[in-house]
Amino acid sequence: MNITAVGIVAIICWAIVCLSKSRSPDKKSKAFQSQLQAEHQQMQLQLEEMTERLIVLEKIVTDEKYNLNKEFSSL
Repeated sequence: MNITAVGIVAIICWAIVCLSKSRSPDKKSKAFQSQLQAEHQQMQLQLEEMTERLIVLEKIVTDEKYNLNKEFSSL
């Protein structure tokens, strides 16, 4: 075997090892997944709160008294 063949075999073996490491779940990826899930839950709660606030604001703005008060204040 010449040196080129040894180099090619070494590169192929290195690539196989890297691929196998990337497919196997490790502690870092599990921790990252749990962090993402926690962040997702937090954002979901925040979205629900914002939706409730938007509903309240829509009720206030579409109220007839609000429009009347706005017209009085513009005079």
